[in-house]
Amino acid sequence: MNENEQSISLGFLRPGKYGHYERERRWLVEKLPKMAPLRVYDITDTYLNQSRMRLRHMQGHGVTDERKLTKKGELTADTRIITTIYLDEAEYALLSTLAGQRIIKRRHYFAGDPEIAVDIFQGTHEGLIMAEVEFPSSKLLKSYKPPHWVGKEITNDAAFSGGKLSRP
Repeated sequence: MNENEQSISLGFLRPGKYGHYERERRWLVEKLPKMAPLRVYDITDTYLNQSRMRLRHMQGHGVTDERKLTKKGELTADTRIITTIYLDEAEYALLSTLAGQRIIKRRHYFAGDPEIAVDIFQGTHEGLIMAEVEFPSSKLLKSYKPPHWVGKEITNDAAFSGGKLSRP
């Protein structure tokens, strides 16, 4: 089954029009690299119960806040179909009343080709630091050489997905 057929089987009926493919690799990190980040966000993710949906609030340090509702469908360990709706404050407040599990983290974006996002988790996962890189194609994903400061690759370890980390 190709990506479009897989996406349709997961309920994403028009993947090319209303969704896009997210291809990423992830690594554990011991500490932030010694370089200035391009930008930093405080992120609160709520993984809504009994769904594949995530409610996210990104509060920027010097940039505009973002509120969004995202639905992801896992195609492979490194590729998923994703669709997102951006929300205003009232819509976010309404949806945040739904039951779900919360993850709080600070995300630092660092220069790279492509950019590297590094998440420092708070609360239950205090001490966990993960890096991730998104790719426009499977070819670039497979050929990417990560920077020396990242540790063990965890792309294929489902225990490090946001949905799994949010569960008690």
